[in-house]
Amino acid sequence: MRTPLFEASANTGSTLTRRLILDLQTRKQVERIIAIVIGTPDCLLMSMLASKAAPGLARTLTSSRLHKWNCAHISDDALVIASELVTNAVAATPSGGEIRFQVSRDCGGVLVAAWDDAPGTPQARPVVEISPETLDLAEERWDDNGGWGLPIVATLAAECGYCPDSVRGKWAWARLKP
Repeated sequence: MRTPLFEASANTGSTLTRRLILDLQTRKQVERIIAIVIGTPDCLLMSMLASKAAPGLARTLTSSRLHKWNCAHISDDALVIASELVTNAVAATPSGGEIRFQVSRDCGGVLVAAWDDAPGTPQARPVVEISPETLDLAEERWDDNGGWGLPIVATLAAECGYCPDSVRGKWAWARLKP
């Protein structure tokens, strides 16, 4: 049985649809890895407020952890992924609500994950070509220009997807290979 994780669609003249599919066995392995990694001594797992500051905090903490692990060579990709996953978690959570952020490592690489308690699956918005004329710089829509988040994560990560949390909500995750 195969389970779709999320669909990332891009519309850049021609339609590019990319489906990331993870079979049930691999999904269970990822859930076990997340459960094991949470107990790892140098794993970063923290709760934070769903606010505009959360993606910046996630980038700072990710950078620090990657330098500690001598994985600075993947920091550019990891920082973009952390920012995108946390931004999506913030968008799915009422202002002032709780989100969780995790950066951990294991034999498979570095795992970056964000949790929110919103129901449903992550859905990529249609990608929009942006030009200087169409770019909306209004403060309330500063991070809402284009729908590129999940397609960028899918491109930069070795693996990515989501898994439901055993209590409530979901974890969106991405794995990078050092």
